[in-house]
Amino acid sequence: MDSFYKVLNEKQHHLATRNEYNFDHPDAFDIELLISVLQRLKEGKKVEVPIYNYVTHSRENRTKTMYGANVIIFEGILAFYNMDVVKLLDMKVFVDTDADIRLARRLRRDIVQRGRISA
Repeated sequence: MDSFYKVLNEKQHHLATRNEYNFDHPDAFDIELLISVLQRLKEGKKVEVPIYNYVTHSRENRTKTMYGANVIIFEGILAFYNMDVVKLLDMKVFVDTDADIRLARRLRRDIVQRGRISA
């Protein structure tokens, strides 16, 4: 789902640069675009998926080309939040991990891959 963060307005971008924007809220995602991409993939069509830059908090100018397939793996912390998205999923798997392990993985990812600094 990370590819589908909304384009931030000036106020949101300012909050994001100070680590005060909630990227874990459902409103942070462009659900309409996500649904469109999932529908086209399910139809076997080629799609262009946005690439989100976590350092600059913006979409990059380039996209990632993906092609429809018999099996499409879609994951994210809010993957089951929107019922219109859930209806597009033929099979659903929920993976639960210990909270301490989730936190450790997230901290490492945010520091190493997303340019955040540890406190």
